[in-house]
Amino acid sequence: MTDSTTTRRARGKQQKQERIFAAAHDLFQERGYDSVTTAEIADRADISHGTLFRYAATKSELILMVGNEWFETALREGIDGVDPHDTVRDQLETLLAPIAGSPHPIENVATYQRNTIACTPHEPEAARAQTLVDRLVAEIAAILSRSRPEADPLDAGPAAQAVYAALHLAVIRADASDGRLSEILHPQVDIIVRGYTSAAHERNET
Repeated sequence: MTDSTTTRRARGKQQKQERIFAAAHDLFQERGYDSVTTAEIADRADISHGTLFRYAATKSELILMVGNEWFETALREGIDGVDPHDTVRDQLETLLAPIAGSPHPIENVATYQRNTIACTPHEPEAARAQTLVDRLVAEIAAILSRSRPEADPLDAGPAAQAVYAALHLAVIRADASDGRLSEILHPQVDIIVRGYTSAAHERNET
């Protein structure tokens, strides 16, 4: 096989993957995850159903593919917007705002979150999703640690995990109730931050 043949095949594979991503993204956005079938995605991408499954074995993998692009962009926007001179509450709100204010239907965000929690990282998109979650938790922990340098560094990790858990539950509740994600999330984050701050203060006093 010549180099030019290999290059053409690689280019063709990349183009198909891009069409699949665009088709899944647009259909999920237009109609919501539950209402879209893999056959419709294949038709929109102008490929056979069998070809689709060579790129994504399940519809769950497709929502991870689409969701990872959104989540990575939202996370980068949140990180870039954080001002370490702001209060810890404001920093966390800034970090989480692009996620909480997602333009995607809450049904899709909730489905992405569920699959991120449930997936095993043996597939590339599943591994990428878990890496993004780990990065978000690490950024939350860094904000908490900066706010209370006297605190035990080991406390920031569990507190950050609690904030992420609150985000996950808020997404599910917003999907079930048609409520606004930010309105559900922020009071829960406030309680976690107060608990972390109080624990750091008490430890410093003893």
